[in-house]
Amino acid sequence: LRFLEKPSYDEITCNTINAGIYVLEPETLAYMPKGTNYSIERGFFPTLLDNKVPFFAYIHDGYWIDIGTPQQYLQVHHDILSRKLAFNGFVPNAGGTFVDPEAVIEPGAKIIGPGYIGKNAIIRSGAQIEPYSVVGPNCLIQRGSTVGNSVLWSGVRVGEDARVKGALLGRSAHIGNNAMVEGDVVLGDKTVVTDFSKLTAL
Repeated sequence: LRFLEKPSYDEITCNTINAGIYVLEPETLAYMPKGTNYSIERGFFPTLLDNKVPFFAYIHDGYWIDIGTPQQYLQVHHDILSRKLAFNGFVPNAGGTFVDPEAVIEPGAKIIGPGYIGKNAIIRSGAQIEPYSVVGPNCLIQRGSTVGNSVLWSGVRVGEDARVKGALLGRSAHIGNNAMVEGDVVLGDKTVVTDFSKLTAL
């Protein structure tokens, strides 16, 4: 009946928000102008309603979280790893940690769940993976290093005796030997933290 994107406080008339997946009939795309930026929420949806095109929504009352901040992004991983949020793709197989069958965990490496270690990841002897860590595919965690409460996307390299705690590391980031990355630090793809550097959130 009505759709209002980002209402002001005095315009709020319900306790639902717009989020998730849109399923559109192909013929409705004719309501979008070609060759220009166009807002689905501010233009397209109100236009459908003005033209009395059937418009439906599913009201979901289960788990939902906005992952727009590093803290919330880590929180959703906590919720999945701790099984607070049922997730069919995650079945722990090593003391609360899911370890992909093609990952390599060397003797002497310590894995403390819950956590996730992806395909072709290598955890060297003497390294420690602490709770709530997601080590993506093709990551390398070198000897003596510690990763805890962090999400490492694919191809991340963590050098010897380095520490990564409470951080989000983009694809193919490289953390040097004896480096420290701690506390709400977000590094983009291919970031290089040189040996003995220290990065902490302010």
